Amino acid sequence: MLIYLAPNRWDGPRQRTQHLAAGLSRTRPVIFVEPAAYTLPGVLRRRLAGEHGGRLFRRVRRISESLLVYAPPPTFPGNLHLRALNTLVHSLAWRDLRRAAPAIETSPVDVVVGWPPAFELARRLHPRRLIYDCLDLFPSFDGGLRGRLLASLEEELSRAAFAVVVTSRDLERRWSTRHPRVVRIPNGVDLSLFGPGAAPAAVPSEIAALPRPRLGYVGTVGRWVDLPLLEHVARRRPDCSIALIGPVERGVTRPSGPPNLVLLGERPYARLPAYLAAMDVLLIPFRLMDLTHAVNPIKLYEYCATGKPIAATPIEEIVAERGLCHVGEGPEAFLRAVDDALREAARPDPRRAAARQAVALASGWDRRVAAVEALLDGPGADGP
Repeated sequence: MLIYLAPNRWDGPRQRTQHLAAGLSRTRPVIFVEPAAYTLPGVLRRRLAGEHGGRLFRRVRRISESLLVYAPPPTFPGNLHLRALNTLVHSLAWRDLRRAAPAIETSPVDVVVGWPPAFELARRLHPRRLIYDCLDLFPSFDGGLRGRLLASLEEELSRAAFAVVVTSRDLERRWSTRHPRVVRIPNGVDLSLFGPGAAPAAVPSEIAALPRPRLGYVGTVGRWVDLPLLEHVARRRPDCSIALIGPVERGVTRPSGPPNLVLLGERPYARLPAYLAAMDVLLIPFRLMDLTHAVNPIKLYEYCATGKPIAATPIEEIVAERGLCHVGEGPEAFLRAVDDALREAARPDPRRAAARQAVALASGWDRRVAAVEALLDGPGADGP
């Protein structure tokens, strides 16, 4: 049995965690554990706002014969800031998980931890094998108490882990001096949905209403997205439509203009290929900081599957994939990258499109799952 302690909800935006858990469940029973971090006030606030991000009563759901999702009940504010409170929250989650899935006490358990606070739960599971799937530069997400707690728990987690799996070159460098077994397994793409052979979909009506050329960003609109940069492009290129498709994180200030920059909100995962297909240029407008240089964007692979031109800022993983994207740093250079991508869209370059699709075809989630399975089942997996 494998337990994946995830930093995100199963029903949230489709991320690495859901893809890996679903893939691994084809060869073993898997329990996907949502984060024991949601607070009761936060859940109620999201419910009142009409969001589907909270859960109150449904603790266990069966996704397939071999895949369960467990949602710890909402708890106390501040549990990601104070060690004692975080320990208490995960102790309560452990007791509840044992009641919800009693098989974890009678079967050998492997554990994959997707974020540091879950180490408090992982060690209670007494795993046969423990892997830290390091998705991000977690301590850089926050300063103060929360940042210090994340750093402390990550250090303890890494000491207990048989292996540290990282997604990016930056994370690989950072961990190579801190752990004896560091394996880079990048993110990937669902080729059945985004692949070149997937069935074409009708253009969504809200996209069809936007004048061309259309520039599109698909993904969470968090503080790492450079909205002022997009506002600059929208003002300088008023004939273009810029559409952002994805949830907007709390605390992100929505742009008040110009009118050709629109935030459409989250859309169903299965519909995302239709939005990508309706765009002329695809965007990765990330701010340049430690957090984003450590990111291996899933959207890069999803975008590449379309073969369409991509304009991006020069985060490390973009620069490393030379020639896939038109790259620019700063407002004017990024605007030039957008213009270059628009010129490519007007006069497609078959070789460049084929190069992007080749990267996508080599990056299916099945390959990423196989790499994790090799770590779980390979020699030497029973000790640090």
